[in-house]
Amino acid sequence: MSSFVAVVPIPRTAPYCGNKGALHGFFNSLRQDLALQGHKGVSITLCVLGGIKTKSATELMKGFPAEKSNLKREPVDECALAMIKGVALKRRQMYFPWYLSIVEITHFFFPNFVENIIQVATTEKPVEDMWKW
Repeated sequence: MSSFVAVVPIPRTAPYCGNKGALHGFFNSLRQDLALQGHKGVSITLCVLGGIKTKSATELMKGFPAEKSNLKREPVDECALAMIKGVALKRRQMYFPWYLSIVEITHFFFPNFVENIIQVATTEKPVEDMWKW
């Protein structure tokens, strides 16, 4: 299980982002190793999750500016169902919620733009500064 911040980081979470990014490198490499060794029946699904409404996530966000923002947290049961579907379909990578894949692609092509939006959305930066990139 990974996190969206592994591919599109948010402010003040560098250690967490680094740990989740390491999962991507590890499992993508392991997937290749298994394929080269002939393990055709083995699949690895990397679950890239956004904000999930859990007690631990709520506790961890206390004191961060993002806690005061209107960032939506997704229900745990919907997340679990999406993960099960992704694994059952042997997807290389699944996103929950689904639109995170679009944000990741947009970040790849327009990193400054997406990072400015994230800084505004997490209340780290005033809206007026969003277009200063």
